[in-house]
Amino acid sequence: MQKRPRDYGRTLGAPLFQDEIRDAFVGALYESEDPLRVLLFIEATDLEVRTLRWERLCAPIDDTWRLLATNQRVLLSLYIPAITERRFPPIGNRDLRALVLVATPDSLDRFRLAPFDVQNAVDGVRQALGGIPGDVLAHLPDAVGFPTLDALCEQLTKREQRSSLLHFVCHGQVIEGGETVLFWANAKN
Repeated sequence: MQKRPRDYGRTLGAPLFQDEIRDAFVGALYESEDPLRVLLFIEATDLEVRTLRWERLCAPIDDTWRLLATNQRVLLSLYIPAITERRFPPIGNRDLRALVLVATPDSLDRFRLAPFDVQNAVDGVRQALGGIPGDVLAHLPDAVGFPTLDALCEQLTKREQRSSLLHFVCHGQVIEGGETVLFWANAKN
């Protein structure tokens, strides 16, 4: 498949958005002032189909193929049933616990990215979470660790305080070849 996200997405979308489905999608998109909700349910048992990069799906919008995941007029949801047979118990309100990773490393200028206020970002996420308890990985005095991959893995494997919600605040980019990267930090930021 193509490496550029839009080319990849068009290859995925072209067989889906044909004839009546294309016409229904375009009509629904332009007939409503509200965003269009699209649920893509991948029922295929073929592992190759299930592991395609469906988040790059494109559709015909404004006479060109556009990524649905980045279009504010379309709310894209993917449902891909688990590959494993492992079952997870339902999560109730009392089971909710958040792990928030906030990273703005010192070297962002190398990538032409601007730093942001970490404390402000953490405060905003805490406010949005309401009363949901949680831990923060950030370069802040009250954080449980630094925003590193090792610290994230350590927090996720703690049995006594399992996190049911994971939230990242950081910079990201799609780099050459279509890969997505997140800019986190190391212990020295």
